Amino acid sequence: NHESVYIFQSDGFFWFESQILVSPLNGTASIEFGSKVAIWNDQIIVVSAKLEGSANQGAVYIYERNETNFWNMN
Repeated sequence: NHESVYIFQSDGFFWFESQILVSPLNGTASIEFGSKVAIWNDQIIVVSAKLEGSANQGAVYIYERNETNFWNMN
């Protein structure tokens, strides 16, 4: 899915998919969710290059990792 960001983590031996971050606007026209991603400590910043119905606007979504390694959007 091009409107998702896939999170992988390692157990020390293998990498596995641990979570999928889906666009908050999932189901609408392409907003290019995940066109850019930055990870810093316990934060992931996901960029949507477009917003539906907007030619020159995008959005930034910030996710934080909790104690159980689950990523939640702020």
